[in-house]
Amino acid sequence: RADIAAIDAVSWRLMTAHRPAVAGRLRVLCQTDPTPGLPLITAAGRDPAPLARATAAAIAALAPVDRDALGLRGVVRIPAEAYLAVPTPPPPSQDVPVN
Repeated sequence: RADIAAIDAVSWRLMTAHRPAVAGRLRVLCQTDPTPGLPLITAAGRDPAPLARATAAAIAALAPVDRDALGLRGVVRIPAEAYLAVPTPPPPSQDVPVN
């Protein structure tokens, strides 16, 4: 039970797909703007292209039902500057008591 919760987009998509009765009892108060997913990080100085190709091939090899269940469509390469331009939210106030 909770009065308010922060639910990530993937969890919300899965809940609405697989537990619509639960999702239907909830009300969205606000949403953040879409942002890129977590990056794939490789060893410094290494060419990331082989990992990108292997990841794209692995996603393409999944059965459509599995790709849909995981919410995967493929790999998108974005410049590091675009990823780093997403603002980092400020940390929570240190003077708020935690119960």
